[in-house]
Amino acid sequence: MNIYVLLKEIKESEEAFTLLNNELNVSSVQYVINPYDEYAIEEALRLKDKHNATITLVTLGNETRDFVYKALAMGADEAVEIKMNASIEDWDAYTTAMIFSRFFEKHHADLILCGQVSIDEASGQVGPRLANTLGIPCITSSKQIEVIDEKVHIHKAIEGNVEVVEVNLPVIATCLQSVHTPRFPTLPGIMKAKKKPFHTFTLEDLEIDPTTVQSKTKIVEYILPEKKSDIEWLEGTQAQQIETLLQILKNKEKVL
Repeated sequence: MNIYVLLKEIKESEEAFTLLNNELNVSSVQYVINPYDEYAIEEALRLKDKHNATITLVTLGNETRDFVYKALAMGADEAVEIKMNASIEDWDAYTTAMIFSRFFEKHHADLILCGQVSIDEASGQVGPRLANTLGIPCITSSKQIEVIDEKVHIHKAIEGNVEVVEVNLPVIATCLQSVHTPRFPTLPGIMKAKKKPFHTFTLEDLEIDPTTVQSKTKIVEYILPEKKSDIEWLEGTQAQQIETLLQILKNKEKVL
């Protein structure tokens, strides 16, 4: 079984962002794997543990490969980087899905996994768009994936409950927070990661005309949220803190 996991690199969510000329200043920002993609990796690895499966990671390339090597160290077998054309300065879910669709037209996949959303943009469009273009089913909100008697059983989160969907291969599943915690890379896995196959493709290799995959959306403006009021620490004993809090609520906040 050929399992592919789509990866996206995102900016660390706890980083403090600044704006410079209406652009995000990311010079000191750390990058990590999109957390929902890690759940997709874990589901792929659990299937590999039980079945004769090969896991290939696929990402749109920007030559920062550390996050891919982490996923390889977790246990994936190989990785693919699709390098972006210089004429595409930015890309959205449409661009991503169209490029991935051309890749999968040339590479057989039984199961394609990806995060339900990326936490930087949270559109949740890549998986469904890719499935629509390839003409295969897409099951969203997946929490657990099993292969039973050549059928895929996907546990899908639905309004506070779980629905089990049975589907034939090939299929795309987008993963939410799984019932399984993503494993940490082991030391042997880290040592082996950079020795695993890492393939690079260009848009030309995939016979893609850059003009046909230009972003359908445009970022007009970045706005930082308003700074919340400063935290005020209450000193003294518990009784003194309670009295101070009451005075703040009464005289400053005017809620008492």
